[in-house]
Amino acid sequence: MAITKYKVIKKNLDAVINYAMNGEKTENGILVSAINCLPQKAYSQMMLTKKAFHKEDGRLGYHIIQ
Repeated sequence: MAITKYKVIKKNLDAVINYAMNGEKTENGILVSAINCLPQKAYSQMMLTKKAFHKEDGRLGYHIIQ
């Protein structure tokens, strides 16, 4: 049975995305996926969405680990 956990990202979203996409940990990106955005452009797409809905403060996203 897989263990799944998530962490709320409250600051430094770009660093968390870069950490999650680390090639050494993800078999050169094979294990990286995203929902409704491209992993390579996740930060910019997420920030554009946050600006469009005036939600630039507080929770920035979630880091889901399986």
